[in-house]
Amino acid sequence: IKMGQDLVKETEVLTKLVGRISSRTKLRLDFNAILNRDRFVDWFDKNQKWLRPCLDFIEDPFAYDAREWRDVSQKRGITFALDLAADAIASQ
Repeated sequence: IKMGQDLVKETEVLTKLVGRISSRTKLRLDFNAILNRDRFVDWFDKNQKWLRPCLDFIEDPFAYDAREWRDVSQKRGITFALDLAADAIASQ
């Protein structure tokens, strides 16, 4: 699910969706690195209670920085997926 263009509205729609899906359904959210680290962390911390049980992973939550991604991922126990910067990193 693409996220980050209108986070308030998207979160509202997502909460309704989560209330209607099976507990076995897992969500993959893609932010396309639109948010900065602090805004993503603030959003996740506010929504983790209802989101965590159905979350598979989050793709490109904010611009890729290995240390920042590892820190946020580990502290919050969530998995990140890299898409936008993957080609540049793979070619190094």
